[in-house]
Amino acid sequence: MAGAIGIGFEASINNIINQLMANGSKGVIANIPSIKSMAYFNTIPWNGLKLTKEKAEELTSSLPVAYYEGDNPFFIEDETVPFTGYRQMVEGEFVLLNIPLDSVKCYTNWGSANLIPNRFTLIASEIDAIENAINDYNMILKNIANSRGLAFVDVNSFFKKVKTGYVYNGVTVNASFVSGGFYSLDGLNLTGRGNALLANEFIKAINSTYHSSIPEVNAMKYPAVTFP
Repeated sequence: MAGAIGIGFEASINNIINQLMANGSKGVIANIPSIKSMAYFNTIPWNGLKLTKEKAEELTSSLPVAYYEGDNPFFIEDETVPFTGYRQMVEGEFVLLNIPLDSVKCYTNWGSANLIPNRFTLIASEIDAIENAINDYNMILKNIANSRGLAFVDVNSFFKKVKTGYVYNGVTVNASFVSGGFYSLDGLNLTGRGNALLANEFIKAINSTYHSSIPEVNAMKYPAVTFP
């Protein structure tokens, strides 16, 4: 990675590793998962403005945009847009899970007549910047693990598998909010079951690298989201 941030990150990780390995200890390094895999960023769709025929006609008559019955893109703040500072969302952009949903569902017109504030969205350029940083950091982490002979867990790849559906002991776990079983109710932290599955990835990496035989945990003994 070019630049002071990448150099500083690499130096900091190496400093930590040097201290931890000072007495001959071994260990494991994990990388950083993509935000594209997480429920927090994927639960509310970019075109989640669901309109009846009557509401679509009402908005079309009062705004300089054509709305349609069914799914429509949200209108958002975007300071990069010249003159207006707003636009409709496009596929691949994120509405964050912390948005006050009542402001959208109860027709206070967030996302249509009233813009969704930019603090509740990630636009394409922001997502690219985040993902590029994650990729650069992950390359550094992988190189350090290889050069120091440490076990390495590709958490990024594992989370991507979970997003599309990860089968464990005949049960499919995925990144769907609440029902997927992997993410807790904040959409970022993992459930007990999610943490158990992740722990198994660490155990696999440790056993493979150090020829140990640590038993994996039975992830199904740990709770997912508990329904009342």
